[in-house]
Amino acid sequence: MDKKLRENLILNSLYQILAIFVPLITAPYLGRILKADQIGTYTFVHSIVSYFSHFAMLGIMNYGSREIAKVRDDKNARSKVFGEIYAMQLITAGASVIVYVIYAFLSHTEYQLITKLMIIWTASNLLDVGWYCTGMEQFRTIVKRNIVIKTLNIVLILTLVRAYSDLNIYTIIMAGCQLLSQIIISFVVIKDVKISLPKFSEVWPRFKPNFLLFLPTIAATVYQVMDKIMIGAISSKVDLAYYEYADKIIQVPLLIFGAMGTVMLSRMSNVRAKADDSEAGLLSMSMDLSMMLASIFAFGLASVSVELVDVYYGDGFHSSGLIMLMLTPVIFLNGWANVLRMQYVIPRGFDSIYIKATLAGAIVNLIINFIFIPPYGSVGAAIGTIIAQIVVTLVFTVYSRKDLPLKTYLKNNIPFVLIGILMFIIVKLVQFLHSENLIGLAIDILVGGSFYVLASAIVSKRYPNHFIGSVFNKLNRKKSS
Repeated sequence: MDKKLRENLILNSLYQILAIFVPLITAPYLGRILKADQIGTYTFVHSIVSYFSHFAMLGIMNYGSREIAKVRDDKNARSKVFGEIYAMQLITAGASVIVYVIYAFLSHTEYQLITKLMIIWTASNLLDVGWYCTGMEQFRTIVKRNIVIKTLNIVLILTLVRAYSDLNIYTIIMAGCQLLSQIIISFVVIKDVKISLPKFSEVWPRFKPNFLLFLPTIAATVYQVMDKIMIGAISSKVDLAYYEYADKIIQVPLLIFGAMGTVMLSRMSNVRAKADDSEAGLLSMSMDLSMMLASIFAFGLASVSVELVDVYYGDGFHSSGLIMLMLTPVIFLNGWANVLRMQYVIPRGFDSIYIKATLAGAIVNLIINFIFIPPYGSVGAAIGTIIAQIVVTLVFTVYSRKDLPLKTYLKNNIPFVLIGILMFIIVKLVQFLHSENLIGLAIDILVGGSFYVLASAIVSKRYPNHFIGSVFNKLNRKKSS
């Protein structure tokens, strides 16, 4: 792994962690101030807004990153590509904003004001050019921007949201910071390209490949967001809050996988454009790292799920701990599927595979949700999410089995999964020795984390070609020198 790639992986992981840093920091505070019903109302409206955002951006995040990565070394070429893709974005995002404004003013619900305030969030899609930065691997710029915005977000929430009735203020803060974030990054990008007005005949051919990548994006959103909309509509806003707070924590490892995928999509697209022979090694390294992180997070969160929720969110969200425990298998499934999708399927232009996988997952998710959410609420949604992710992972696996050494990937990572299982057992035994409080939670994390690192260091000696084995070998060489 070269220095720039390692730096980008770290920076984009930090970026994704920061993206959920505000919800994780403010969730305990907001849970106690706004309560579960208000949190559920905001989550319901935001879930609807997310659909308009996806229609605004179509598949531009992946498509734009891939196309910019191919021409990143030629300023004239990338300026032309940027102009064409951004012109397309203005058309789709503009249409989405118009439709949302009509929806916001025609809808008559108890949360109509919040719906109108979220016009600000929807409008921010007009300026979202983060895809250019990922294609250029300018992750330092993205992280700097995010640190400033997230810090401001936390300060505003803690100082202005002070009562149960402040949901509108919270909504303005979240939407306003989203818009400000896009404004800042757009100024950075403008300085890096030559702005010119493309002809519509140059923009039009971009729609079809972009739309093809949009289909799996919106399908994926169905089983990532639709469950929340259905809980809010069929069950209750309180039950939705339980699911939302469990999902916030589960999203931490998933966003880290997403960060890795974003960086590697850009790199793998560039590697293929240059006919570089490093593709196989990068794929193997990514799968090793993803599976090891999945083992740590899945078994770690499973071992402390209920304790973590009770200590972090408070007694009022105890049900979130049980839902989080149910969702931990998604971490393994997502880690595996993300590598195949972002580093094999999309860089090679196998968009039809991407479409088939996510459409299959979306259809299965909707069916399971309609069956299980009415009687079981958030628990039924968790079942739907797990089964949908299994389907998506299986499709990616089946289509890539002939080109990639999937059995080798599995064989190399079985020892580290077993270490995760042992870590889970040890943490559960330790929990018998202390009370359920912050100190006890810290002890569990310290014991579990220390065991995993120590056991991995020992096992890695027998797997020198594994990512973690190469890391420890480098550390040993530095010590000996």
